[in-house]
Amino acid sequence: MGNFWDNATKEFGKKTGKAIGNKLYGKHADDVRKRVAFSGSSNVTVTQPSIDYGAIERAKQTTLECENNLKLLNTILNIEFMAKDVDGIIKNLTFLTASIDLWLKQSDKKKSVRAAKSQFKTGLAVLNAVNAEHPMLSYFTDKEQEWQAYAEKQRKQNIILYSTLSVIFVILIIWAVWAINAIS
Repeated sequence: MGNFWDNATKEFGKKTGKAIGNKLYGKHADDVRKRVAFSGSSNVTVTQPSIDYGAIERAKQTTLECENNLKLLNTILNIEFMAKDVDGIIKNLTFLTASIDLWLKQSDKKKSVRAAKSQFKTGLAVLNAVNAEHPMLSYFTDKEQEWQAYAEKQRKQNIILYSTLSVIFVILIIWAVWAINAIS
């Protein structure tokens, strides 16, 4: 029994490695081999495998994008709100507001949105404590309510979508059972 699991793990490792290589270097990267062709004479000509520079460039771009996202996330997490610096608080809150507005509709930025919202709430609380009469306070609280309304709308849409899919799935199962019983 142990031999089966050893072989299965080894095969899984091979397939995973090939998949990663194909993703990084192109669809059939592991199939590129040196080709040997014989000409009329006894000389052997060897052709070099072609290199997919486009795939390499796409991998570089993906890596750079990930690094930039990480830097931006670290910038957000390192924001500090000094109680005596109201202008700095407003500047940081404005930056966070713009970032959240941009990322809210992008599904791949959920971590960044959560971090930015957390920092935003902290900054809003500091601004409220330092200067509860500041004119930008109402703008920032309105933005926070706008984001909550958007999240609620998204949640309702997801409930409707998943409910509809569940009903369709149940109907398909009932139809399949009815078809099997009708055949029998």
